[in-house]
Amino acid sequence: MTGHSLITPTHRSIRRYYENGAALRDQGVLNEMSVRSPFESLLQETARLKDWTFIAELSGRSGGALIRPDGTLRDRNSLPRGYWEAKDTQDDLDTEIKRKIARGPLHPWVLPMIAEE
Repeated sequence: MTGHSLITPTHRSIRRYYENGAALRDQGVLNEMSVRSPFESLLQETARLKDWTFIAELSGRSGGALIRPDGTLRDRNSLPRGYWEAKDTQDDLDTEIKRKIARGPLHPWVLPMIAEE
């Protein structure tokens, strides 16, 4: 079993995330499909540190509604540990959350990713 220590802000995975994000910003890339890649890589790398698995676009049900978060984190027993929903850098996060809630129940652990400009 892996330890319970936290990664530091200087961890190579964190540094790589910021480097990759900066490279995209330098190219003027702001759309969700492009900016989500560095964060997805960060989740994949850091999940492995906890012996978890990152699964992209896994469908599930919540309150009877079909949902498909951009990413799901599961532990080695297949228990969900977190969910991730990516948004464009220009999206208003409060508005997007209200829109998601209006469509139906959310999973209890939704981790929104906000790409910084």
